[in-house]
Amino acid sequence: MPKKVFSLLLCSVLLFLFYSYSAKSQPLSPVKELLYIESIVFSGNKKTHNNIISREIPIQKGDTIVSGQLADILNISKNNLLNTKLFNYVTIDTLIVNNRVTITIILEERWYFWPIPSLNFADRNFSTWMNSKDWRKIIYGLDLEKNNFRGRNEVMNFSFSIGYNEQFSLSYNDLYLDKKRHHSIGIYNTYLRRKQTSVAVIENRLQELRVDETYVFEHFEFSLKYTYRHKNHNWHTLFLSLNYSQIADTIADINPNYFGTGKTNIRFVSLIYSATQDLRDSKSYPLSGSYTNFIIRQSGLGVLDHPNILLIKSRFAKYWDFGNRVHAATAVNLQKSFSDQKPFFLDKAIGYKYDQIRGYEYYVVNGSDFFITKANLKFTIIPTKVKLLNFFPMNWFNGKFKKIHYALYANIFFDTGYAKKYGSIYENRNSFENKLLYSGGIGLDFVTYYDRVLRFEYSIIHNGESGFFVHFLAPI
Repeated sequence: MPKKVFSLLLCSVLLFLFYSYSAKSQPLSPVKELLYIESIVFSGNKKTHNNIISREIPIQKGDTIVSGQLADILNISKNNLLNTKLFNYVTIDTLIVNNRVTITIILEERWYFWPIPSLNFADRNFSTWMNSKDWRKIIYGLDLEKNNFRGRNEVMNFSFSIGYNEQFSLSYNDLYLDKKRHHSIGIYNTYLRRKQTSVAVIENRLQELRVDETYVFEHFEFSLKYTYRHKNHNWHTLFLSLNYSQIADTIADINPNYFGTGKTNIRFVSLIYSATQDLRDSKSYPLSGSYTNFIIRQSGLGVLDHPNILLIKSRFAKYWDFGNRVHAATAVNLQKSFSDQKPFFLDKAIGYKYDQIRGYEYYVVNGSDFFITKANLKFTIIPTKVKLLNFFPMNWFNGKFKKIHYALYANIFFDTGYAKKYGSIYENRNSFENKLLYSGGIGLDFVTYYDRVLRFEYSIIHNGESGFFVHFLAPI
């Protein structure tokens, strides 16, 4: 696909982002009757401070609103509080006497400390691991995460894992610097080493090298994060990251472009700016609203080793609730890189992390530029239901696992994607490069509490291949 097409798509997204962040929200239709917010009462927040809750509510004590706005404001407040991931359930009651409103917000806090064993797979997704069933790729360890630390929605995490990958990480996130909770910082440290790593893409699949006697890949990263939360739904984030990576000589011999020019190690500083507007009703499984994210990443700032790669990415998703249990969603992911020749370890396009085309779970497509579109039509089989687990003693974990909720959805989908590749040492051996890809299929999504999503999908891709896949995140 010509660069002009990518530039046009990118400009369209930038214009949308500019409009989203600069335009004022439209006022609600006026209603003659006025309501005075006499008090807002919180109940059930044994750990969480009141000011953390107040930050998520668009009205405060003493405000005056028109009566037609109240229902929408309360619904927004409920979604905002649930999206903090501090509470499993939020109930809002109102009492109106002589146009004076008392709002009572009843909260059921989550379990915040998770000292749990972890069991993961080194492959890009669970379906890829199921295809190979390579038990050497099991990663097991311990994850210690303290959510809502100090009752201020701060997150402290320490984790380590051994097995296929050995990784140690320590982070402290969402430390707010002001009372209005506009400015926050975070710190991240990660060390990773492994005896097997991907060295090339051939036949549209990652090719791996394993050496049992030694570690073939090591990586260290230290990052500082600053976030400015302008309003409830808008974030601006700046990352400054120091990276050091090292590979075995064998990898540099197989793929001299792994770090570029046959190097076996690389050190560089990266700077990332991210702007996000999140208007979804739920972050874990949205059914209505929209999401916009825009990222500028500069890898290499002229100090240490510097790959000098400027990358721009954006993502827009829109969700519709049509009523009668029918929902729809669409999303567009775009990337433009201003360096035609990138080292292999940074040359990622389709098939990595969130840039997936359903049905292509076994494949990856590297490249400098790409786009992905996704479309979903969804039907609610079982709407959200709440069930008490009578067999679970109430005094265990302060009763935080006594009640669960769940829902079940059926969906059909259609995805497309295209990645532009400007040449590689395996240029003629990856047929998915510089080619329009598309897939369609059907699926079942099971959604339950603590943001758990289990997806079962059957997909068919452009060349007629089909397969059954399992995932643990929302599809869009």
